[in-house]
Amino acid sequence: MTNLLVRARALISSSTPESLTLEYKRAPYPHTEGGRKEFSKDISAFANRDGGLLAIGVAEEAGRIQVVGLAADDIDAEIQWLESVARSGVSPHLFGVKIEAFEIDGKLLILIEIPRGFERPYEALQNGGRFFVREERSVRPMSREEIRSAVSNQLDLSRTIDTFVDERWAALCGDGSISRDQLQPGQGGCLLVVTPIFDQTFSYRVNLPAAFENFPYLQAFHTRDVGSAVPNIDGLRYPMSDLTSGRFHAFTQVYRHGVVEMADGYTFDRRDDKPIPGLLLCQALVQSTASAIKTSQQITGAPLYRVDFRARPVAGTPIAFYNVNFGDERRADRDVLRFDPTFVEVPAGWDNQLYGTMRPLLDSLWQAFGYVSCGYFNDKGEWAPPR
Repeated sequence: MTNLLVRARALISSSTPESLTLEYKRAPYPHTEGGRKEFSKDISAFANRDGGLLAIGVAEEAGRIQVVGLAADDIDAEIQWLESVARSGVSPHLFGVKIEAFEIDGKLLILIEIPRGFERPYEALQNGGRFFVREERSVRPMSREEIRSAVSNQLDLSRTIDTFVDERWAALCGDGSISRDQLQPGQGGCLLVVTPIFDQTFSYRVNLPAAFENFPYLQAFHTRDVGSAVPNIDGLRYPMSDLTSGRFHAFTQVYRHGVVEMADGYTFDRRDDKPIPGLLLCQALVQSTASAIKTSQQITGAPLYRVDFRARPVAGTPIAFYNVNFGDERRADRDVLRFDPTFVEVPAGWDNQLYGTMRPLLDSLWQAFGYVSCGYFNDKGEWAPPR
């Protein structure tokens, strides 16, 4: 039984009344324009406040909680309809909405868990683009001041992460001094930063002794070398040996707020004028992202992650994407590549869908070298690299 079902069973069994974060609905939303408006309004309201739980098939009357239940033959169609509205009914897209059916007292219910959004405010598109918020047991439109405040807070979070990534990139690129932790003049490299998203703060703090015990070793970006944990003031650092004397190789850093950073001085570096193998680069990017998310997820339990990627391929460094024999070399037109962040949810099976989730980033990487899109996906949008 999932945590959502355990939580819902406890709330209903204990006759917990409706509140700011809990609402019961006797009947499903009607599959009409009015029903879409009502559900998108509820999503907007919960996401713009503290999140919450909707239980369909339950009624509260005169302080009593009654399990009404739903018809069994309608459950699958109802869940599909709810998922459709949840995907398209609010803007920006709300990550982390969970919809499940379960049985209590022999009756079927549908549970909808709506998280507190980190990109607030969320507008209900079916309601003329209006913004809503929970108010105890009811829903009301947001005031202009509330909307302005939510926008300001959202921008603050984005800026905080942007500033952190910029600072880490600047530290990696360094000032040209000889250091084991900096790219040297003329050396290519890249930086992957995976940030757990809970709310509009970095309030989480890692239990370092537990993390040290559970993660004594972590891999580098290109997944070959493994470093041993070394505690530092920021958290845990996993340094790699020098690739060659005096040139930065790689390190992985787990920060106290759950961020995982992978810095690499090998993948984008020159290799005796040989081109960089594009397939290995794309695989390293996705696999390293998966490794970083799994590490942070075990430590923090966050439901959502922001992935930032920067690269310094050194202008003119060739990459061979299609041909394993390097017959299709393309060159970057600039020294530094900055990509838009990617957001990754972590429901069951998320890692099996990661190539698809990260396709916009992979497309952007190929576009930086003169291609329209990543060529390792087939016509169905499935990851299908050449063998």
